Amino acid sequence: MDASSTTPELTLYSSRISNASTRLPIALNLKQLPYKLVTINLSKHEQHDIAFKVLNPAGTVPLLIHHHDGSAKPTIIGQSIAALEYLDEAFPNTKPLLPRDAASRARVRSLVALLAGDMHPLLTHRVSKAIRDLFPETETSDGTAAWHKHWVHDGMSKFEAVLAQSTVSGRFCVGDEITLADVVLLPEVWFARRIGVQVSDFPRIEEICTRLCVVHEVRKEEQTLEG
Repeated sequence: MDASSTTPELTLYSSRISNASTRLPIALNLKQLPYKLVTINLSKHEQHDIAFKVLNPAGTVPLLIHHHDGSAKPTIIGQSIAALEYLDEAFPNTKPLLPRDAASRARVRSLVALLAGDMHPLLTHRVSKAIRDLFPETETSDGTAAWHKHWVHDGMSKFEAVLAQSTVSGRFCVGDEITLADVVLLPEVWFARRIGVQVSDFPRIEEICTRLCVVHEVRKEEQTLEG
């Protein structure tokens, strides 16, 4: 939450149980951008409230709103990756999360897509609910946990393999600076640990996340989730 005495330009609608939502506070902290946080309780289906769906007809979180000065309409972004890239473009004087050279940017985006495009959609609240609704005869907590563990392990294995193949060395996913790949990876690792996946099976991922978690701006968000 913004501690500034001025009204922040940015409003973030988010949920603590949404991995995608967690990406935005990490990036905003790294960029030192103040923001107003509005919590959406997915367990109470607040994402389907009429007032929220006026802002985001898709009824999903996170939702980022950039309030502009004057009479200009606010910029509303309802997808986390689009919002992350927007922050880099709209606030160019903050810490960049995409590298300058085209090859490195492509590599970051490829890593992001492995998690945000291939793995994460299978783990969302609405997918779990759909499975329960469509196949009630198979619904057990063990079944849901097994589903999550399977796809997390599959996604992490592929991510680890791509990292191992890279000829670019560094402290983080792509080089020595934190990028969008790291911002997207960390919430998925936190989720993996919560559901009992052994992150130690993926030594490069574990090494990167250990380094990330000592960064003050990242640790700040981890402490918020733990609280």
